[in-house]
Amino acid sequence: MTPSSFTIIGGGLTGTAMLYQFSQMLRAKALKNVLNPKGIYIQVIERQTVFGPGFPHNQSCMMPFHLINMCASDMGIVSGDPHDFETWVRNHPDRLSDPLPEDTPVCRHYPRTVMGAYLSARFQDAVRTARAMGITMDLYPNHEATDLVETKGEVEIT
Repeated sequence: MTPSSFTIIGGGLTGTAMLYQFSQMLRAKALKNVLNPKGIYIQVIERQTVFGPGFPHNQSCMMPFHLINMCASDMGIVSGDPHDFETWVRNHPDRLSDPLPEDTPVCRHYPRTVMGAYLSARFQDAVRTARAMGITMDLYPNHEATDLVETKGEVEIT
């Protein structure tokens, strides 16, 4: 059996969402015995030093007053659960400098660093899920994909 290889270029919001949803899909298929995940190889290439927040939500690039520009209730990365981010924030109040008021408005705009913490947590959740199934995962921080070349049905990433 030939192993299946997957490369995710970028470990920010989109890459994290992709890895999280992919690992959840693989887990569901493995639990139904539709898939043996042990032959799967995933690598993630990220230009920054950390996986999850990407540039827009990285605490080293943001000030505390930089807010997300969408309603938090629409920013979850879990397929079918757009409220996942807001639920995560409620379960991690230590990530907020000010406590949540009892009467919450319909549309909240948290600091971008809180979104970054959520994305970091979800990225690590996905890595743990994949590795627990026997999937081989390699993470490449401080790396940048600069070119893709297809030869004989295979793609080589530089």
